[in-house]
Amino acid sequence: MLLVMAMAASIAGGVHPHFSETGGSLPQTPAPSVVTLQDAIGRARMRSPLVEGARERERAASLARAVVPRTPNPLFELRGENFGPVSTTRLPRDVFATVSQPIELGGKRGARLADAAAAGSLASVDVATAEWAVTADVVETYIDALRARDVMATLLEQRQGVGELVDILAQRVREGLSAEADLRKFETEHTRLASQATRASIALQSALVLLSATVGDELRSEQLVAPRVPESALTRVALVEADILNRADVRTAVARLERAETLAALERARGVPDVTVTAGYKRTSGFDTAVAAVTVPIAFFDRNRVAIAHAAGDVSAARLDLQRVRQRALADAQVRWAAARDLSAQAARIEGDLVAPAAVVRTAARSAFIEGRGDVLQLVDAERVYGEASREALELRLDATLATIHARLALGETTVP
Repeated sequence: MLLVMAMAASIAGGVHPHFSETGGSLPQTPAPSVVTLQDAIGRARMRSPLVEGARERERAASLARAVVPRTPNPLFELRGENFGPVSTTRLPRDVFATVSQPIELGGKRGARLADAAAAGSLASVDVATAEWAVTADVVETYIDALRARDVMATLLEQRQGVGELVDILAQRVREGLSAEADLRKFETEHTRLASQATRASIALQSALVLLSATVGDELRSEQLVAPRVPESALTRVALVEADILNRADVRTAVARLERAETLAALERARGVPDVTVTAGYKRTSGFDTAVAAVTVPIAFFDRNRVAIAHAAGDVSAARLDLQRVRQRALADAQVRWAAARDLSAQAARIEGDLVAPAAVVRTAARSAFIEGRGDVLQLVDAERVYGEASREALELRLDATLATIHARLALGETTVP
């Protein structure tokens, strides 16, 4: 089995094993470092452009929150009158210098600060959403690579065993003890396994290329290890809405509702007119005087009702969207946990219920064939059934692992095995 795994790794890496002319042993190459699923996820999160873009928006939102102005900018005005030739105007020039300061009323400043805080929270949740998406992508690709690698190793092992039987049968044909048609049946099976191994190798290469691009490092098949999911991961009996509140999509919907509510509060505050206080200097007709004024808009026609109506609609839409996201998230979590429990239970029995009986049949058929009293077709069927049972057990275990990881992600858990 170890030799088969080495052959599979060599095929997957595009390297063909060869022996030295003198020593007859495989060349010594340093063993690659192991990259667990958690390692791959960590590297992908650190290097993903999607996550980094979300982090940039989070930093921008944090900076914007820190620089929200406490008050509106003042307005300085310098105005002169009666300019022109003295012979025509015959009036002394007048000069006005004033400073006007708007004063926010209706809680606008607090509403602006609350909106900036809500925008920052939404940006932080967007980072978690990006990390969640990258994690799910890495999990799928990592398991696909494991599946293709182990299926290819199983096929190569089965092909090696069939090849040994082909050699035995070829010798019998040369000795006249078996029909040539029986040899051709085994050669056909041997070729079929080779084509399946080639397809598995292509699938492995595709998964490794995608995984390497996501992680940011070139990975080889022998660096991957199957994650071990603890049995305690499936102890939940029934899921309720409180179990899915930490999911990234639910948190995003909550943050969007909070942002919509703060924007609505800000638009309502803008419906209250602001007061502008003006003070300054005036020189008219040769006299220097001070200027003071208070300007109050009369909210008779425009009370910001259009913006308030749109903001109220956005709040209602965000509240309904949160309800939809929670319902779908709970349904998704329930389906994934049910699938994980069923697949894990089946995977725990698959070895004894499927692989072991198939191995007994294959061993019996091989023994009868070697003793010269077995039927060739029965042996071919036994080899094929055993190979399919082994691959089914392998894929079922990986499916159970994948389903369990997705079930944990469905509850918003941030770590995987």
